[in-house]
Amino acid sequence: MKDVDGIFPGDPGEKPETAPFAYLSWEGARRIGGGVVQEKALAFAARHGLGFRVAAPGGRGTWVGALAEVPPVPAGRAG
Repeated sequence: MKDVDGIFPGDPGEKPETAPFAYLSWEGARRIGGGVVQEKALAFAARHGLGFRVAAPGGRGTWVGALAEVPPVPAGRAG
């Protein structure tokens, strides 16, 4: 569980208008994530083809994994 809703292209504390990425590959999350997700966890997920979401409780966050596996956003959370 994280206190930020996803992986951002910059520090959301410095630029509050910055939106999180909707999707990143495992490699993209490793390069951009800046420690949001542990590198060992990313390597394990990539090796086993496991996708996951980085999100705050109740948030949409960022899907990390294969684009074809992105789950739909639950009703009431879209937009």
